[in-house]
Amino acid sequence: MTRPKHTKKDANQLEIVHELEALGAVVWDCANIGGTVLDLIVFWRGLAIAVEIKVPDNRDGLTDNERKGIRLLKQVGVEAVVATCTEDIVEAFQGSTIVDLRHGARPPTVLSVKQAQAYRQEYKRLRTKVEEEARE
Repeated sequence: MTRPKHTKKDANQLEIVHELEALGAVVWDCANIGGTVLDLIVFWRGLAIAVEIKVPDNRDGLTDNERKGIRLLKQVGVEAVVATCTEDIVEAFQGSTIVDLRHGARPPTVLSVKQAQAYRQEYKRLRTKVEEEARE
């Protein structure tokens, strides 16, 4: 793999990194490595997720190398998520496919865009339900 001098980062990446750090996450920015290495590795609450950042208009626009990187991680049981905002990453940490390795749970799987959207919808539904119950 040839290492690029400077790869173009997605416009929303810096904002996402700052927001994750504000939440207490440790974020390793790997975007300049290139090849099959995804943009970020996020460590939070005893877990780690590899993240590929995309701008909202290009969520499905993965390169061949990015798809290969996600596939390679999946083969060894490592979580990867394609995200367009901080909420996508936080929801991935809260999703049922995330494993806390300290407790020896089942191996994680990669969240597809459809799965991430389903988790987001379920999260919003449950959040609305909790808010409504709190008002009662």
